[in-house]
This record gives sequence, structure tokens and C-alpha cells, in this order.
Amino acid sequence: MSNNNSSRSKKKKDLAETQYQLIETDSEVKSYIYQQVAELNPYVTADTVVMVIARDPRDLKIDPQETDEENIRHIKELSEYKHRIAIILQEDGASLEAEAYHDDIFEAIKLAKTGLLERLVELQNEVDKDLKSDDRYKVALKNNRQLH
Repeated sequence: MSNNNSSRSKKKKDLAETQYQLIETDSEVKSYIYQQVAELNPYVTADTVVMVIARDPRDLKIDPQETDEENIRHIKELSEYKHRIAIILQEDGASLEAEAYHDDIFEAIKLAKTGLLERLVELQNEVDKDLKSDDRYKVALKNNRQLH
């Protein structure tokens, strides 16, 4: 049993190392990451830290309290993918993350970016809605001035 756990641990470590090397050393993957991350530029500042992280898709834990068979099945399905990519934005103690799974690393990166963009657009729409309900905004628009 101990030998089996050691073998599983080594395979897990090897997969994590392979994914890390793929992101860090493969120029095609790095270039693709930069292209995808560039699409986030309208939503970030110079102080925003952008991280693209490869995680082990098999490192998903099923909560022992989980009783929903569909959720358990979904988690098991996700763990069968080859790649699990997270894109994380951090600034001023706040963070926003999107994660995606796919057998093709390029597709996993794209799906993570798309998920993050959808969340950023949603947040932008909420801010715009709140701003438009602000009386100062209405007065500034009426007077064709900028808000300070």
C-alpha cells in the first residue's frame, strides 16, 4: 500500500512539473498566454498582478459532506482532464479568479480567460448601473463635465 501511494505521489509531482514546464518554457504556450491576457487590459491597471497557474486536475477534493450525486460526478469528470488552468487577478488585497479544464492546454487557457472576462464585464455592468443611479453622475452628464 505504501509503495502504491508513493507511486501515485510521484505521478502527481511529475504531472505538476510537466505542466509548470509547459507554461514556463514552451514559447508557443507562453506567447498564447500573453495574447490571451492582453484581452484583459481594459479591466486592469498597472498595479494589477496577473497570474496564470497550471493546477493538477486530479487534485480536486470531494467534500465528505457532499451528498449531491451530480456534483460528485461532475468533480470526478473534471479530474479526468489533462489541464487545469487558473487565471488570477490581484490588486489592493482583492482577487478575482477563473479556472478551466480541458485536454488541450490552449483551450484551457482560452476558457479560463473567457470565464474571467465574463465576470469582469458583469462587474463593470454593476458598477456602471450603480454609477448611473448616482445623482452626481446625472448632473455631470447634464453639464457635460467629468466626475472627480
